[in-house]
Amino acid sequence: MKHLFIFFIFILFSCNNHKIEIKIKNNSSKKIEKIELTNGYDFHNFFMLSKQDTIIYLDFKDVKYDGLCGIKYIQNNSLKSTKFCYYSNGVPDFYNYFLIIENDTVIINNK
Repeated sequence: MKHLFIFFIFILFSCNNHKIEIKIKNNSSKKIEKIELTNGYDFHNFFMLSKQDTIIYLDFKDVKYDGLCGIKYIQNNSLKSTKFCYYSNGVPDFYNYFLIIENDTVIINNK
């Protein structure tokens, strides 16, 4: 029984998740251009059509500092940005986020 307990402890601490999953839904009626999603170390740039969904993974493997994740995008020729996901010493507060881009705001949910 002791060996089984040690095995579970080993598995628990050896499984270190270095990525967060971000699901993004463009719920606006417009195409969103030049989206940048970043934690300051890992950058993803892409486009989204109206009513499109996508999943992005941000890597935290080599992050050793504190910071915020953010999303910047151009909608109706206007640059918009929102910060989310605080991390401390490279460890994010949550590992799953759901961002819903509306016509005038971004709704942020974490799971």
